[in-house]
Amino acid sequence: MNKFLMLLILISNTLFSQSNLKEKFEKIKNTIEINNINLEKIDLSNEKLNKTELQILKILNKNSGDFENKEVTFISGPAGTTIYSKTDFFKSFKDHYSKNHIIQSTIIKLEEKERLLSGSDYLVFYLVKTFNPKSKRLLKKIKQTKQA
Repeated sequence: MNKFLMLLILISNTLFSQSNLKEKFEKIKNTIEINNINLEKIDLSNEKLNKTELQILKILNKNSGDFENKEVTFISGPAGTTIYSKTDFFKSFKDHYSKNHIIQSTIIKLEEKERLLSGSDYLVFYLVKTFNPKSKRLLKKIKQTKQA
């Protein structure tokens, strides 16, 4: 009986999770369409965020945050410790979007102490299992990467 109950819970959680992801994708897709955002204007040859990319980040961040003229660092990897480029993030975004999926991401606005330590205003964690935006090791690594 206990095995059956555990199996039933696992299946229902999986179905509910998939439904939420599909709903989240549809919401983001609708917002992109309503705002006439042309995904072809994502610039994969330049590390500076353009207007289209700024709009996408704002949508992914539930329409909050001002990313214009801000330092944004993109982080991935299972432990959320590998620093990637803007280009890598938006390649992944476009790839997921083309398959009717939304890239799993979390955007963190850093507090003053973390901004000074990292040289970044926002951290975008994507395709991670865990992350710690207050990790001094990570924040110092970001600053070193930006100075290189």
